[in-house]
Amino acid sequence: MNSIPLNIKENARLFVGKYSMRTDSYDFQYEAVESSTLRQCMASMALSKEQFASITRLDIAGLEIISLDGIQDLPELEYAYIQHTNISSIDELANLHKLRIISLSYSPVHYLPRGGIDGLEHLSIDWVPLDSYAQLSEFKDLKRLRFSYNQRNEKNASSVAEELMLRGVD
Repeated sequence: MNSIPLNIKENARLFVGKYSMRTDSYDFQYEAVESSTLRQCMASMALSKEQFASITRLDIAGLEIISLDGIQDLPELEYAYIQHTNISSIDELANLHKLRIISLSYSPVHYLPRGGIDGLEHLSIDWVPLDSYAQLSEFKDLKRLRFSYNQRNEKNASSVAEELMLRGVD
């Protein structure tokens, strides 16, 4: 891939998908191979470390990656759209302190990071097969939670949802 000079703005966005990656108005063609990691996807892009560090939004919806390894190189990340992936662990997100919104829907995540994610305000976990919803009570800054359908733990989900509603979570 040839290097393309980029002018990444303050609110830089990185969109990663099966067919293209886009940051601002620049497109990168990339087709993910099954079982690749986010780091492998990022390595194929012509962006400097500083440009990656300025990214505030990440969209990897539908990308068949299995790991968020590399996401720690995005310290300014505020929004992570991780729907329809093969990612089963989101532990790497726990140290991204500017992260405010995460959408994990339709991804095979079975547990959430212990202690929650500081600063996280909105979490979407529709059709996510969590083993337990109890850890949601550790997300102290959570203002909005969206979840539906968890066949294995529906009773547990209801009691945690009730507790969060009492705390003012929408």
